[in-house]
Amino acid sequence: MASSPTPSIRPAAPARATTTLALLLASVAGYVDAVGFVTLSGLFVSFMSGNTSTTGVLLGQGQWRAGAQAALPIPLFVLGVLLGALITRSSRRGPALTLITAALLLLGFLIASSFWSSPTERHDGWTWAVMVALLVLPMGMQNAALRRVGSQSVGLTYVTGTLAALGEHLAAWLTRQDHAATSDARLVASLWCCFAGGAILGSYVAHHWTSWALVLPMLALTGAARYMALHPSATSAA
Repeated sequence: MASSPTPSIRPAAPARATTTLALLLASVAGYVDAVGFVTLSGLFVSFMSGNTSTTGVLLGQGQWRAGAQAALPIPLFVLGVLLGALITRSSRRGPALTLITAALLLLGFLIASSFWSSPTERHDGWTWAVMVALLVLPMGMQNAALRRVGSQSVGLTYVTGTLAALGEHLAAWLTRQDHAATSDARLVASLWCCFAGGAILGSYVAHHWTSWALVLPMLALTGAARYMALHPSATSAA
C-alpha cells in the first residue's frame, strides 16, 4: 500500500526569507532617515508624517519659504513609491531592480555631496533640492519593493502604521479573536525595533562619517536585491 505523502515544510523557508528581508529593509529605512536628518539639517526622508506636521506648523506661523522646503520631501516620496511600484510590477525580478535603483540613488547622494558640501547645510537652491530628492526617492521606492510578509501588510519606511498594527494585534491576542495575532504582533514589533535600531546606528555613523555613512545601507540594499533576483519566488507572494 502506498504511503501517504509527507507534508512539505518548504513554504516556511520563503516566509522566513521574506521576514528577514523586511527586517533588513526596515533597518535601512531607519538608518537612512537618521542620516538624512543629520546631513539635511533636520529633514526627514522617510517620515512623511513628521514633514507634514512640520509644514503645517511653519505655514501656520507664516514661514512660507520654510514651510515649502519642509513640504518638498512629500511629493518626492509619493513619486518614489510610484516609480518603485512600476518597476516592481514590471517583472518577477522587479523588486530586485527597485532596490538596486534605490542603492544607486544613495550612491548619487554620496557622489553629489562630495562636490556640493554646502547645499546640505543650507535650505535653498536647486542643488539642495537635488540632494533631498536623492535621499527621499529611494525611501519611497524601497517601500514599494516589499509590501507583505505572509498575510501581514507591512510599511518599511514609516512606523506610525506599524505601531497602530501592533496595538490591533495585541487587542486580537487579548480577546483571542485571531490565532495568528501573536506572530503578527511579534513581526510588527520587530519591524519597529529594527527601524529604531537603524536610526540609532545611522545617527552615530553619520556624526562620524557624514555622507559616507550611506555606504552601509547601499551594501544592504545591494545584498537584498541580489537575494531577490536569485530567489524571486521567496518574495513573489509577499
